[in-house]
Amino acid sequence: MTAAEKAENGIIEITIKYEKGVFFVIVENDFRGMIKEDKSMLKTTKGDKINHGIGLNNVKKVVERYKGDLLIDYNEDKFRVEISMYERADE
Repeated sequence: MTAAEKAENGIIEITIKYEKGVFFVIVENDFRGMIKEDKSMLKTTKGDKINHGIGLNNVKKVVERYKGDLLIDYNEDKFRVEISMYERADE
């Protein structure tokens, strides 16, 4: 939300749907600034490192635990996270 506030349009789009055994969550927001990466992991650019920068890492852990897919993509003005979680056959 902070990144969208700083962007020109400040748009955040959230799509949640279930289709043919797959649960999708897509979050896309405008941003202006820079992305920090370290060993292919995104790092917070905020000064308070203790209270920021944990969200996507937690999402990644949950997606991996349930054998889903996580895609993070960005360019100079958009940031997009796509999550796909698959219905388990044993349920």
